[in-house]
Amino acid sequence: MKIPYCSHYAEMFQKAAGSVLPELREVQQNWICTATGNLPIGNYDALVHEYKKTLGSFEQLGIVKLDDWGGIPMDSPNSCETVIKETILLPMSIPDER
Repeated sequence: MKIPYCSHYAEMFQKAAGSVLPELREVQQNWICTATGNLPIGNYDALVHEYKKTLGSFEQLGIVKLDDWGGIPMDSPNSCETVIKETILLPMSIPDER
């Protein structure tokens, strides 16, 4: 495994997205397991940016949410559901059912 070193935070996100994109291009039916928090959001933003530049539509891409917390309504701005919807599903035109 090769571990790239980055001189700044944004470069780290670009490299992370760049490591995922070839797989998404090659295999049409993929799943991404998503988590929330500050670190993954930067990766999702970089992935969406690359998607808009190069990929068009992820027609077969499915999303698996890694985390949500008991007692938080699904429509809360702090829920995994809301964060993933706003940062990945809507910008990449992925329907809720996937």
